[in-house]
Amino acid sequence: MDWSTITADADFMRAGNEDLLSPSEYPPSALRALYQTPAKRKVKSDLIGALRLKESDSSDMDLLDDVVDGYQYEIQEALAYYQLYLYYYGIQSGEGSQTHERMKLCLRNYEQKKNGFINYRIDEYSQSRSLNYVRS
Repeated sequence: MDWSTITADADFMRAGNEDLLSPSEYPPSALRALYQTPAKRKVKSDLIGALRLKESDSSDMDLLDDVVDGYQYEIQEALAYYQLYLYYYGIQSGEGSQTHERMKLCLRNYEQKKNGFINYRIDEYSQSRSLNYVRS
């Protein structure tokens, strides 16, 4: 798994949200695509910042792919939470509404995942650098 191929898990996104994200209205492919582009942009930016990588450095982007491979499920969850946050942000109907509360919950869950990014270790063998690389 690498950055270009990672997607949120549709079942994870749907769990607890079936009332608004029904399978008939949002089949798995539509659910995975829901706000995927802006969510991937945000998660990538946060990962790059936490790991002190440079997007302009192709070696660093190879390291990002290593991180995605090593932390696939955690990153999929972060991506799902941010996609759901964007979805609920778009449909929330004001302070105190159920959709507003779900929006806040998704953002809190994303922030918790994001706060863990700094603990991701880059210690896999990197073909691009031909060395064991650990960034702490």
